[in-house]
Amino acid sequence: MSSTKFDPLAPAVLRDPYPTYAHYREHDAVHWGEPGEPSSEGTWYIFRFNDVVDVLKDPRFGREVHRIKPQPPPEYPLLADIASKWMFFRDPPEHTRLRGLVSKAFTPRVAERMRTRIAWHADQLLGAAQKKNHFDVIADYARLLPTTIIAEIIGAPAEDCAMFLPWSIALAATLEFRQTDEVRRQGAIAVNELLSYLRALAVQRRAAPREDLLTALLQAEDSGASLSDDEVLATIMLLLTAGNDPTEHLIGNSLLALLQHPTQANWLRANPGAIDTASEELLRYDSSVQATFRYALEDVEIHGRHIAAGQHVAIVFGSALRDTSYCAQPDEINLTRHSGALPYGFGIHFCLGMPLARVIGQVAIERALAMLPNMTLTKQTLEWEDRFAVRGLKSLFVDIS
Repeated sequence: MSSTKFDPLAPAVLRDPYPTYAHYREHDAVHWGEPGEPSSEGTWYIFRFNDVVDVLKDPRFGREVHRIKPQPPPEYPLLADIASKWMFFRDPPEHTRLRGLVSKAFTPRVAERMRTRIAWHADQLLGAAQKKNHFDVIADYARLLPTTIIAEIIGAPAEDCAMFLPWSIALAATLEFRQTDEVRRQGAIAVNELLSYLRALAVQRRAAPREDLLTALLQAEDSGASLSDDEVLATIMLLLTAGNDPTEHLIGNSLLALLQHPTQANWLRANPGAIDTASEELLRYDSSVQATFRYALEDVEIHGRHIAAGQHVAIVFGSALRDTSYCAQPDEINLTRHSGALPYGFGIHFCLGMPLARVIGQVAIERALAMLPNMTLTKQTLEWEDRFAVRGLKSLFVDIS
């Protein structure tokens, strides 16, 4: 057992969490963290691949802790009400109902049909970058591309796309393990503004349906059941919240890894048909999704550690993906590696938006390598966002001359 307490926001961990993860995988794979955020009563951290998969599959772990443990009244009721309608925060049977109604709109086939359109948007952004000597990959590309695509999928007018970015940033911050009251306040403001916008758009789609996601969700039925209007709008908000942010950093982290490993980047330029496998390896190597959470819904024992009902559990994907139980030589990039299914694909809560995120990421990486062949880092001191659940850079400045 490790004598030190894991701090996911320690500066050294933010810069490079993987040596710390290796320490805990070896010495304290089911680690009890000190009381404080994200849980005032403490958090269990799960570091090994096999344990991560087991917890994700185990129905004794879930999201609806209020079923077994009274919770204080919400500080921001509207934000809490919308979040309560996200399948992300629900367990069966409600999770099953919501997922069944929404899943048809998020199949790999639907995502694949967007590939050409995603490439067009990527080329527009990169074309603007080509007019400069250098640009910020995060602000000028990785952040804008998924926001634009998701707004278009929803059915928002092109002139409204810029409005979605601040809303999605504010809402994504409310999903972090540690957050201030200001984060929650800004999230509540974003929910109120976005809900007003989406309600007006839903009225338009009821009157004049189109081939977009909002219309599809409003019309969705499964065995006679349908989504309420509030559930439709909440699902759209979840897509904006959980879709834009991790995808932005999937692109940013992947391009950073290629910039730091130019031999791998040159190989991928020469073998663009390998982007499917290569993008999975880049996602494994430095995942934008570092952790998710569950609560123990009953007492559970893992490796002799007693996890009591109601306790908070952090499932550390970033550690699991560097475990030798998952793949050999995990600290090296090998773009030809076929390491199998990533942990996001296990359990009932696996990400419905992952097929779309993968296609956006693949296109973003392939087009950046093709259109910016001389791209190099201009700022070697990298600043990482002060976050744990999602890992990403504040900026990534490159020279493209």
